[in-house]
Amino acid sequence: NGANVPWSDYNEHKDISAPGRNIWSTTTTNHDDHIGPYGTMSGTSMSSPIVAGTLALMFSAVPDATVDEACEALYATALPIVDEINDRSTTSGSHGALKADAAIEYLQNHHEKHFDDVSGSDWFYETINEAVNMGIMYGYASSNLFGPNDIILRSQAAAILFNYYGDTSIYPMSKHTDVDQTEWYASAVNWAVATNAMSGYYNTTLFGTNDPLTREQLCCIIANVQNENVETADPSKFNQLPDHNLTSAWAKENVIWAVDKGILNGYLASDGSRILDPTGYATRAEAAAIILNAITNGVI
Repeated sequence: NGANVPWSDYNEHKDISAPGRNIWSTTTTNHDDHIGPYGTMSGTSMSSPIVAGTLALMFSAVPDATVDEACEALYATALPIVDEINDRSTTSGSHGALKADAAIEYLQNHHEKHFDDVSGSDWFYETINEAVNMGIMYGYASSNLFGPNDIILRSQAAAILFNYYGDTSIYPMSKHTDVDQTEWYASAVNWAVATNAMSGYYNTTLFGTNDPLTREQLCCIIANVQNENVETADPSKFNQLPDHNLTSAWAKENVIWAVDKGILNGYLASDGSRILDPTGYATRAEAAAIILNAITNGVI
């Protein structure tokens, strides 16, 4: 009932509390005129397996979590114990009563994925961790690499947006001849085509599944997803970027809109100037930053 068991032991080394009174379990002891295999028992011997089982669930959900991350999740989500009759707040080190589902969710949301090619000194370190923790981007399945400087492909961009929107509807299979419906990207591409977030190449039957994306193309995709009226965007920030005139004519309105909304901010060139580089291929790290900017600024 959320109260302290009065006869249990409380000291500063008890870090978490869990149910321990009248817990249903396997037993060989006589209970109410019957012998095992089940009965109720009380004590810390009943509490401890509940905590251990919760930790097992946590590490199953996030296999590469650290012990410190797991403990933080347990403590941060524990429910305060308020018991005026058997108050143990001055003698117990407990952070509160265990809440298993909240602890698992906390760990999933706060775990920092560690990749061999992503370090704390990289500009994209927090960006990639946030994208991974949100479940919209992942590393490569065959290695512990994220590939931050790899050029992002059209299929990967479709997957990021598909992961973000979490649409579980079944969409028609794309009719593009280069979309293999047995591949990992199939559901994402089917969604992108059906929702007009992305389309294939004009006058062809190709989606361009493994083709690289430019920065201006990524802006166009985000605008398509939201069906934005890009014509009303303020071009002043766009015009201040020294290479804005390199933007393709067909993408200009979308890029102006993306810059105005803070989705595309340009980056520092070697000479210290901030450039747009609209026709440059977007890396996976840049794509993560652009899409997170769109999410943070409430665009998507």
